[in-house]
Amino acid sequence: MAFKMEIDSRRAIGKVNPNIYGYFMEHMSRCIYGGIYDEQSDLSDENGFREDVMVALKDIKPPIIRWPGGNFASAYHWKNGIGPKEGRAATYDPVWQVKESNLFGTDEFIQFCQRIGAKPYICLNMGTGTIDEAIEWVEYCNRKDTYYAKLREKYGNKEPYGVKYWGLGNEIYGEWQIGHKSAVDYAKAAKEFAKTIKGRRPDPNIKLIATGADDPDWNYEVIKQVGKYIDYICIHGYYSHLSRDYYTAMAVSQVVENRTRVLKGVINAGMNSVNNEIKIAWDEWNFLDWLHYRETAPDEDPRENDNNKYYNLQNALVTASVLNSFQRMCKVVTMANYSPATNMRGVIFVYDKGIVLRPQYHVFKMYTSHSGEIALDALIESEEYKCDVDKEKVKVKYLDVSVTWDKHRQKLFIAAINKHKDKGIDCEIKLRNFPLLGAVQIYQLIHSDILAYNDVDRPHEIAITEKSIENLSKKPIVRLPAHSINIIEVDV
Repeated sequence: MAFKMEIDSRRAIGKVNPNIYGYFMEHMSRCIYGGIYDEQSDLSDENGFREDVMVALKDIKPPIIRWPGGNFASAYHWKNGIGPKEGRAATYDPVWQVKESNLFGTDEFIQFCQRIGAKPYICLNMGTGTIDEAIEWVEYCNRKDTYYAKLREKYGNKEPYGVKYWGLGNEIYGEWQIGHKSAVDYAKAAKEFAKTIKGRRPDPNIKLIATGADDPDWNYEVIKQVGKYIDYICIHGYYSHLSRDYYTAMAVSQVVENRTRVLKGVINAGMNSVNNEIKIAWDEWNFLDWLHYRETAPDEDPRENDNNKYYNLQNALVTASVLNSFQRMCKVVTMANYSPATNMRGVIFVYDKGIVLRPQYHVFKMYTSHSGEIALDALIESEEYKCDVDKEKVKVKYLDVSVTWDKHRQKLFIAAINKHKDKGIDCEIKLRNFPLLGAVQIYQLIHSDILAYNDVDRPHEIAITEKSIENLSKKPIVRLPAHSINIIEVDV
């Protein structure tokens, strides 16, 4: 069977929201402290922010950052992290069972977002927190001439921060979560939080994200009770259990798409309408999950999270294929937050003398630099393979394609992933209603070894390459190497 794609300007899916390229940061292991923030490092600025990390993050244009968790959010009291740093007392974090210095708090988070050009997204404490605490946090961030607004001004931040995105708790469905609730109890609590935060006349500058689960019954109850007050329902996904072999890992994006379709169906049922405005936020996602340090679990060594061998080209292929899925599902998925940004399973490894840009970093660099605003429904012909995923047989195309179009720049972007482990693909490209105006470039993430990775002693083992494609109009066939990520940029 031949590999072909047909791309037609009339087959628009919808507008891609840049927020799908977002990130997540949590007070956990070395994500914040020793990651983006380190007052003791010579590489940090006067505020304690690692300058090399900020430069690297800014270069991949992060649209939105979710903070402070994650599980950490369910026991975090924001007032412990404001005011002069010398006056902030360390507290005990009952979630990860470690000391929290509180040196990185709300003001530091907002300042960090401003420095890298990202919008802030704050997850509220619905574990040990109260409605009063939540609305006071919103007041501190967004109001003028009130008690907590004046407190913000007193601490040197005169203008409101204008935080638009607020999460109604984190994974409250899970028994591991502090403040765990049933769907009924969570829906009741979230409804009261939402009503109070948005007000009787809903503030259009506030967007609320409800907690969703991998459970249609939970999600239906939440949507039915809280749907009229929220803008998003979130979903989380980590897939270490699918990393056992290469071809199973390449099916992760289909799992993501299937879960998204199920959740969208539940939203429509809960709202009793297909024309509702509730969107889906994948506000924690990664191929791999991680180990956590706890005093009660000393055998779990979180240093293993920073072993760069796990962040190889295979990991990058999974990451890129999920981004393809988000682009294609742009009418439903309008936010996603890769979890986390630094260290752990993040895109950047931070150590005392510098940073390492992991292959996933280069994936985000490719997609944020070479994607358009309109997703197109490309017609794809590709060979397939079958594999078992969570006790189900699934079919996976070797050729995974997402096409986006930037009308203003007159560019077409074809993100094409060859998932075949051993064979290259000669792919025929047909353009319909797109006059080919000029240059064609291809950006690639390729390596002969699927397990290759970047590390301190070889930081550029995997890096983006670029080359021109000649005579695409005369010979519309592009060679896609085995296990490769490719973005073809066409002037149209």
